[in-house]
Amino acid sequence: MKAITQAKAGKRLSIQQFTNARDLLLVKLALLVASRPAPLENALLEDYQKAQEKDGNRVMLIPKHKRSREGPAPLGMDKEVQDLMEVYVNKIRPHFVAKDVKHLFVKSDGQSFNRNTIGKRFSAFFEKSGVRTDRRVSQTAVRKFVTTAARRHAPEEMSNIQRVLCHSERSSRNSYLRLDLTETASHAMNIIKKVTSSETETKTKKETLAEELPEKQIKKGGEESDQSADVDLPGPSQLASEDDETSTNVIPPTVSPGKVSSLTEKQKEAIREIFSSAIERGEKQQMMAVRNKMSTTLILRKMTTSISKVKQVTNFVNYLVSKRPFEVEGLPTQAIEVEEWLDDQSSSLKSDQRMHWDQRDTQAMEREFRRFRKCPPKQQLRQMFTVNGRLAAICKKEGFSRCYEKVKSIMRKKNKL
Repeated sequence: MKAITQAKAGKRLSIQQFTNARDLLLVKLALLVASRPAPLENALLEDYQKAQEKDGNRVMLIPKHKRSREGPAPLGMDKEVQDLMEVYVNKIRPHFVAKDVKHLFVKSDGQSFNRNTIGKRFSAFFEKSGVRTDRRVSQTAVRKFVTTAARRHAPEEMSNIQRVLCHSERSSRNSYLRLDLTETASHAMNIIKKVTSSETETKTKKETLAEELPEKQIKKGGEESDQSADVDLPGPSQLASEDDETSTNVIPPTVSPGKVSSLTEKQKEAIREIFSSAIERGEKQQMMAVRNKMSTTLILRKMTTSISKVKQVTNFVNYLVSKRPFEVEGLPTQAIEVEEWLDDQSSSLKSDQRMHWDQRDTQAMEREFRRFRKCPPKQQLRQMFTVNGRLAAICKKEGFSRCYEKVKSIMRKKNKL
């Protein structure tokens, strides 16, 4: 941070100061959207200049990364990182970048990073800072932490988080990928900040402590009281059932033994309501996305603990998608007439025997087409056999198909000469 402040004031940095400033920005960008190394490695100066803004956040979209088939990977910048990146791009990078190098982040020699090497700068930054000396902090570890924290504190936002992390779930609307991803990434940046902050963890610990304190007080009172006194404490099964009723967290699903009961009308009504948009658009749903949406509704939340139930809901949603009404487009408005077809083929319907051409008709056709070096297109021939009186008479007698084949035969003989 000190090096960036000095560069902003106009001081030219040393190589060591440059690498410190660059690594700080790499880490901040990676943490904001829990990015993989590849988007940072492949980010171009052009991508930074084309970054779009949403809710005060700017988002770069990087086309080349590990899961490019899922669409571009986002790199988000909040207000602080935007200011730091502006100093880096305008006052630091130009002094170190080599000629014709277009990558946003470069090595100390001015060249772009070699493939699969920029991630080492992320780990080295944490090791040098002394944050976690007991283990190596990689971008993969950060991505796992973000996913776990989001599932714990904001399960209803998991679909957004997964999309920004470029996990395997496919985008539902590929045609709107760039616009949607910019908006989603900006929204996800704020969520990641919220769920990974120390305040959120402290609040969760206080709530857990408040739940455990009454139980500890009851046990302590039971030990100090006379042994003959009878204290009516709730049993383990009762406590477990109470925890199940009051818990709002999404519990990892398990396989339910036996036959799965059918969905009730209330459950079906809730499913139709929360998946109405997807059903209208005709979008088939995956189990992970269905489970995340189920956790947002009280009537369906308890079903998320069973893989069989989640699969049952997924099948029901996809059934509704396949049975949705839709308008049939592109049908002909008028009946198709076949009279011309029969006329064109009439010569072939008359007899299976080969029919010989009239010598005068052949000579007339040879005269009309002697100016052509090759057979004209079929559409042009059809027009000629309509406009030219002599050819029109021949076409009416023989049919256009026979005339077309005759013209091709004339041209073949002409080219052999």
